[in-house]
Amino acid sequence: HTYSAAMSEGKVPYRDFYFFITPLYLYIYGAIISLFGGAFIVFRIYGIVERVFLNAILYSILTKYFKPFTAAFACAAAFLIYSNHNIDIVYSYYQTSLFASLGAISMLAVCNPLDNSKKQLAMLCATGILAGISLLIKQTTGIFTLACIISYLFLYLFKPAPKRILGVLCAVLLPVFVICAWQCFIIYKDGAWDAFIAQIFTNGFQSKGSVYSILTNFYKLSFSFHKLLSFLLACAFWFILKAN
Repeated sequence: HTYSAAMSEGKVPYRDFYFFITPLYLYIYGAIISLFGGAFIVFRIYGIVERVFLNAILYSILTKYFKPFTAAFACAAAFLIYSNHNIDIVYSYYQTSLFASLGAISMLAVCNPLDNSKKQLAMLCATGILAGISLLIKQTTGIFTLACIISYLFLYLFKPAPKRILGVLCAVLLPVFVICAWQCFIIYKDGAWDAFIAQIFTNGFQSKGSVYSILTNFYKLSFSFHKLLSFLLACAFWFILKAN
């Protein structure tokens, strides 16, 4: 809220105030405030709607590989475990970047990289757009998502059509490049480039410690005994239902 209020006064991220992640989330916040006002309840409602769609996307992915009942139960358990801590405010840049990442994965799950049709090309481009959005909301989530997508496509195409790997990767990565280039141009035009590099890459990485810490701290903080217990109880309940 403070950052978005600063932007509404004409201040520029990085140049006029410190910001530790890539900037797209600020623009999303700003758009919500412009349309619906800055009351906290507005963001709670936004977060609830986003979380419902997040679970819907997860369900659509899981039903490709599991029965509907199993997929629905997994989504319900994930929803409870994801919300199972004392500071869940329903919305956050973590959730929005995850929403974009799961959107990219769901798009990739329903397309066929071996198909040369325009429809499949559009779906690959949409995958890249959503991955790029995730990258511009939270850089580490976007990088991890892109690494998973590239690895999946390489393994999927390596044996049946190795000559298609480069073309398919270009279809996914070109939208990412365009989106990131557009955002970098805006940052440079606003005179915030040097501050952006320092806050995101130099100071940001130094403040988080080693590369290992950067990659693992979120998961260490996210998982706790009561979450593990919730997961085990959910698994036990699922086995009871299946047994009956």
